[in-house]
Amino acid sequence: MSRYDYSRCGYLVAGRIAEVVTGRTFQDLMRRYLLEPIGAEAATFLPDGETRLRIPKQYERNQRGLVERNRDEVIRFVNPGGSLVSTVDDVARLMLLHRNSGRVGNRQIISEDAIRKMVVAQPATPGTGYGLGFNVMAKRADGTTKRIRHTGASGTLAMLDFDDDLIVIVFTQVDQSKITQWRNHLMQTIAKVCLKQ
Repeated sequence: MSRYDYSRCGYLVAGRIAEVVTGRTFQDLMRRYLLEPIGAEAATFLPDGETRLRIPKQYERNQRGLVERNRDEVIRFVNPGGSLVSTVDDVARLMLLHRNSGRVGNRQIISEDAIRKMVVAQPATPGTGYGLGFNVMAKRADGTTKRIRHTGASGTLAMLDFDDDLIVIVFTQVDQSKITQWRNHLMQTIAKVCLKQ
């Protein structure tokens, strides 16, 4: 099992503990305490038929060219380690929540301390590290986090640079393994542009 698999298992366990302690489903908890307060109305872990019809088709390239990827699976359970279906606007709201230290307008949705802890690299994570749901992409001279990103299974990228006040969101419908090189090049280009400012 990879480190990634272990971290996903941790999210599943934490999500189930939250359900048992509160007596509510993870989907309900997320909707009540996070998604509704930030205005993320379209985000869901269990997309209905209408939402699924709005998700763009996925394609993969093989020797015959571009072929539609089979995505007939129906999501039957909520996965706290992934599976949030959302819009660009709602992902932007999530990133703004982090940029604004847990605030939406004048309302503190998540404590500043909790937000800070989410972007601290956890022990035994490679490179600059991995926080709670975010890759730590760059650190300041004092060791605190400067830039974070989150990636999704369909090639989604959400990046926030705290110092440059920059949020980048890219939605694709390409398997993550096929887009890694392009996404890394995009991140390097963004970093170079930020350094020139």
